[in-house]
Amino acid sequence: MKTVLIITSFFLVTFTPLRQPLRIDLVPIGEVSVEDLKIIKQSIEGYYRAEVTIREPVKVQEDFRVNTPNQSTRVTGGKTWIVQDSAVLQAEKLTSYLNTIREESFDKTIGVTGQGIRIGQERWTIRGVVPPDPERNCAVVSTYLVKRQSSSAQQYVFRLGKVAMHELGHTLGLEHCSGGKSKSTGEAPPVLLPDFSAEKGPEAKGDPECFMLRSTPDGEAFYQTSNRLCRQCQSGVQDYLK
Repeated sequence: MKTVLIITSFFLVTFTPLRQPLRIDLVPIGEVSVEDLKIIKQSIEGYYRAEVTIREPVKVQEDFRVNTPNQSTRVTGGKTWIVQDSAVLQAEKLTSYLNTIREESFDKTIGVTGQGIRIGQERWTIRGVVPPDPERNCAVVSTYLVKRQSSSAQQYVFRLGKVAMHELGHTLGLEHCSGGKSKSTGEAPPVLLPDFSAEKGPEAKGDPECFMLRSTPDGEAFYQTSNRLCRQCQSGVQDYLK
């Protein structure tokens, strides 16, 4: 983006033209409620400089489905429980499909599904995904896990909105938060993120208020973030923020 100099008879004015709003194509995959689509649309448009268009739903194709059960967690009474998820879709299949139906008039395409999703052979059901390709034009948001891990309608709305804002952040080039200064608290200590896989131990990184914090199966650390980016993450997408 170029900075423009305007010379008047009185003074020199310097300004940077505003980037055009992001054009987001929101694609329901299978049955997704109108209310959920509105939550995602309003959350994105409320924080990013974006215009979200909701498209007609597309069908869930058979090759999207995972034939083996997945697993996810629920937290009740201070205890974490592992449960099986049977209706799960393969994330790579979804993002590949979205790329084939993507319209050039949009900057980004976000698919929304009410079913669980997983990456590769990972056992854990996840909330959203962006493919690892350099362009990052597509993302998928799943309402499945957020709905089952929320204890009230208000909590669900806040959490689902953050998942959508998080995945859009990835499409704009943001990685998971690695720290930085929180907008409200200054220097923020790293947060200890629990990891339920046997292969890895806990990781300690990221601003605990930033919605680009890496999520884990129980989602607790991510769910407790604010609906804002830390200053470090903000700097990476400043042109796209309101």
